[in-house]
Order: sequence, then C-alpha cells, then structure tokens
Amino acid sequence: MKEGFPLLRGSFTEAPRSTSWRQRLRSRATEGTLLQSGLDVVVVALYAHPWFFRDLRASIQRQIERTREFLKRNSETWFLALSASDLLAGRTVGKRALVLSLEGAEGIVESPEDAAWLWREGVRIVAPFHLTDDRLGGCALL
Repeated sequence: MKEGFPLLRGSFTEAPRSTSWRQRLRSRATEGTLLQSGLDVVVVALYAHPWFFRDLRASIQRQIERTREFLKRNSETWFLALSASDLLAGRTVGKRALVLSLEGAEGIVESPEDAAWLWREGVRIVAPFHLTDDRLGGCALL
C-alpha cells in the first residue's frame, strides 16, 4: 500500500483502494478485518518492489515499524512469534501470533550483517525472490 507494492492506495489502518479504475488488484486486508478474523497465526509478508523504492531496506524497516505499532495497539491479543516454542507458548495463553516474512531478498539481504539485522528485527522467514526475476532466481509474474 504505502510501502511494498504501491498499486494500492491506503494503508493497513485504512481501507485500501486501487490507483486506477482499470486495475484488477484489490485487498480487504486491513487492521479491522484482521482483528475481526478468526485467524490465530498470520504470516506478515514484508515486500518492497524494486521498481518503486530506491531504498528497499528503509521500506522494509518502515513496514516492520508499522507491524510493531499494530502489536502495541493490540498487545492484549497479538504478539510477534520469534520461534516455534514462542508461538506455542503464546497460543497456550490465548494470544494470536504474527510471524514476519521477507518476500524478495535482492537489495535487502546482501551480506551476513543484513541477515543479522533482519533476525534482530524479528524476521523469521526469507523467500529469496518474489514477483519479478532477479539475480537470485526467476518466478512467474501473475
């Protein structure tokens, strides 16, 4: 929305809408729909499309910060799972879990220090490529 893949306007805290009447992309994923859902474990896909963002790491960092803001607002019911045992412990006391995932690593995970930064930030899944071909691999676009 404002970060990641900006073909949708809006943000997680407001209703997203497409940027063009011709666009087929839409989403109903907002903070409100997540809170009302019956989901207990949600993988949050962090993504910064290289065509739209010069500083991919900064975009990912802002998305992580927005996730933390959500967790602060909803700390009674949601937590960030950092391990399988962490997830099980939180679920045992009735909390709902978020797991951070990075989609597309090129330009973000370029060194062991970058991987360590993501780990410190709570990212536990890294999918090397997403949506577009890059030097790490290829994928099917839509």
